Amino acid sequence: MISLVEATKAYYTAAAESSELHLKPVLDSLLARVNGLDAQGKPLPNSNVHTQDSFNALFAADENLSRPLEDEMLRVQFPQKDGSTLVKELRFGDTWKKFQRHYEQKRAEMAKMKEAMQNLELEMRALKEEVVDGDEEMRDLVRTHEREMLGFQGQMNEAEKEY
Repeated sequence: MISLVEATKAYYTAAAESSELHLKPVLDSLLARVNGLDAQGKPLPNSNVHTQDSFNALFAADENLSRPLEDEMLRVQFPQKDGSTLVKELRFGDTWKKFQRHYEQKRAEMAKMKEAMQNLELEMRALKEEVVDGDEEMRDLVRTHEREMLGFQGQMNEAEKEY
């Protein structure tokens, strides 16, 4: 007679061997997929397995994103007289510095022009005072003109009231 221990031992041994036989292909298939291969050992088309090349590409992209803005390269197109286009790569930092210099030059020119315009206005005011205010006859003409203009304004106001 077989004891219970011997019977269960034989059962467990057979079950374990059967499980290993059934699970081994499944486990091998899973391990192959983890390594980016199909059941026949060929590479999967859309593998989720990252290779050293994919990590290198990721590191290069990270390095590009970590680069200072001044070091970025701009692709600029310059139209030519013959209708063609010249394409140059320019460093952003250099382009920005040139823009700032150009901006400051233009700003200085504008300040000079504004100052010249103010001086011109002062000169014109002084000339007006000299011409108009310096001559009694001219002052009388200006006053007469102003009175006439006020009269015309009054007539216009009355005409507007009538309509």
